[in-house]
Amino acid sequence: MKACGLSSAYLPPSRRTFDRRLKTISADIKNRISTIGNLFVVEGLVRPYVVVATDSALLKSKGKVWHKSSMKEGIVPCSGIDTYARWGYSHTKEWIFGYKLHMVSSTDPSSTIVPLSADVTTANVSDKPIYPDVISCLSPETLKKIHYMIADPGFSCKKLYDLSLKKGFQLVCPIR
Repeated sequence: MKACGLSSAYLPPSRRTFDRRLKTISADIKNRISTIGNLFVVEGLVRPYVVVATDSALLKSKGKVWHKSSMKEGIVPCSGIDTYARWGYSHTKEWIFGYKLHMVSSTDPSSTIVPLSADVTTANVSDKPIYPDVISCLSPETLKKIHYMIADPGFSCKKLYDLSLKKGFQLVCPIR
């Protein structure tokens, strides 16, 4: 405790307190990121005039992994397993037990590159169903300035192309 600058009389919060507080932070983190991103656009610190990008990244869960066979049977073999996390596959990282960060960000290197909107799901969730939620967090001011949204082939489908055009920009993905 002294190493952290705390007296021995100070009792740190319990794990339950941390869990309760983290739930409230994660519940509105999506709104916080989009609010800050949209503010950067309105203030002129970010220029999404030509291109913004969307992608996702797998994030490893802390602690031990929960194997699929045990997960199917509902057996948690030991403590320290994040029972909310799931298995996801990445072509670069292989199988990851954890979560997935879905994000839209600015890409203009002559201005500040910042996230404009984001969401976190379990690692097994595909990019396609999350895309409408992530772009719905962009403000009307930001959407008016976007001409193109670049994405990887995981986002390539007619429904997402049509949704993007309805929002006022083109979704550009490599063809598989």
